[in-house]
Amino acid sequence: RSCETLDQRESRLKTDRVRTAQSRSCEALDQRESRLNTDRVHTAQSRSCETLDQRESRLNTDRVQTAQSRSCETLDQRESRLNTDRVQTAQSRSCETLDQRESRPITD
Repeated sequence: RSCETLDQRESRLKTDRVRTAQSRSCEALDQRESRLNTDRVHTAQSRSCETLDQRESRLNTDRVQTAQSRSCETLDQRESRLNTDRVQTAQSRSCETLDQRESRPITD
C-alpha cells in the first residue's frame, strides 16, 4: 500500500466500499447490531489512548471532511440529513431521565 499511486488507492477503496456494501446488505439485524457494538468498543479503546494533540487533529480532520461533504449536498440531501438528525435526537431524548434532561445544555 505504501507504493500505490493515488489512482490505485482510490480504486482499491472503491472496491472495498462495494464489497462492504454487498456483505452488509445481507446482514441480519442482530449481526448488524453486533458489528456496530464491536466497532464502538474498538473506537472507544483506540480513542482512550489518544493524546490531546491527536484528538484535536482527529476532530479537525472530521470537521473538514464534514464541511467538504456538506458543501456538495443538494437541498434534498440536506433536508433529509436534518430530518434524520431530528428523529435521532428525539429518539435519544425520549429515553432521558429528568435529571439528564436538566443537565443537558440548551442548544436548540
